[in-house]
Amino acid sequence: MEELKRELPFCETCGGHHEPDQSDSWVDFRGYRFKPPFLCMCCGKVICARQFAFGRCCGPCDVGACEYGNHAFRGSASHSPPPWGRHNGKVGFLAFVEHTKATLSET
Repeated sequence: MEELKRELPFCETCGGHHEPDQSDSWVDFRGYRFKPPFLCMCCGKVICARQFAFGRCCGPCDVGACEYGNHAFRGSASHSPPPWGRHNGKVGFLAFVEHTKATLSET
């Protein structure tokens, strides 16, 4: 296993060792097909397809280490709302779909 890890590049977005995303990769989620670049639904940072498929957020956002605009707690973890805004539920999801130009999935 360690030999395989050394052969594959380290992915900063998921912390794993795997080949880079292919340009034709995609992830189906909630009836839409997302393609690269995959974005964290919370902060908008580019993440790998694996991270998007399993959590849809970058590592810090996935574990609650980010906060919108709260510079007092930990400035390095705060960020402004992404271009699709800070909407909960369907409104936010559809804004994310529009921003990423996701298409209806074929399934």
